[in-house]
Amino acid sequence: MKKLIAVLIILISFLGFEKNYAEEKNPASAGIRLADYFPTKPGTELVYRITPGAKDFILWEKIVWPAKNHHEVSFIRYRPSSSDLFSASVAPSPNGDNSGNASRGPYFLKLKIKNYAVQKNGAKLLACVDLAVEHDDIGVYVDAKKVSWSMEMQDNFAWREIIVYPPGIIKSPLGGTEDGHSDSLMFFNGKPGERRPVDKQSKDKLVCIGVEPVPETNISGMHFVKIIKARKSEPDDDEYVNKAFREDAYFVVGKGLVFLEQKVDGKVSMTWRLVEQK
Repeated sequence: MKKLIAVLIILISFLGFEKNYAEEKNPASAGIRLADYFPTKPGTELVYRITPGAKDFILWEKIVWPAKNHHEVSFIRYRPSSSDLFSASVAPSPNGDNSGNASRGPYFLKLKIKNYAVQKNGAKLLACVDLAVEHDDIGVYVDAKKVSWSMEMQDNFAWREIIVYPPGIIKSPLGGTEDGHSDSLMFFNGKPGERRPVDKQSKDKLVCIGVEPVPETNISGMHFVKIIKARKSEPDDDEYVNKAFREDAYFVVGKGLVFLEQKVDGKVSMTWRLVEQK
């Protein structure tokens, strides 16, 4: 009987530890509004410094194009060559840091919030933030017609990045006449270890890690890991860009994404740091 009581005490203690750990790692359970993680004020500018790592970085996108009675999907992966990138001497960085060179950076991305609106879509309450891409050294949003964030505001909070592409660009199906779009999950209200699909058409996953220290800072933020599966290479493909890779992203209240690290073959390929917000 004493052994049974001891086991029950240990089990209850363990369950209590798990509950406290989960609450510590999940800000929603601690009373923090997840929507507060993202800046929404029109006119807000976000400047990211992008530093290449030991491996070549991979830019990727999955675009869905409307077609008659079905949809066509373009899986886009590439690593920019030095001729695709702007040196700081040609395209000065938006925060005045003009160090670097065309092949190794650093590079800069500047986004500006154009407008913010909340609307109802059936039972869902959605917030939409439209962005202007004011500076993009590495072509994160190359050919994009529109870039926005879409946020579900209910308990099942989720933040998605929506990019619209016009027909006729090199990525679009031959003869297409309608816009294509990408829809990527970036942040959601989940428990540590919970996984969700990045989108509806692929097996890539976004994993909620929970609240953790942001690298190279003394603050904490929500940590998510995006796991991108390897893709089968076609004869003319660059096999490197079809490798599996991961992206660790950290989000801070009022700032959104503040740090991102991409790794290929377990080695850092690039890091993003929020260096200016105004």
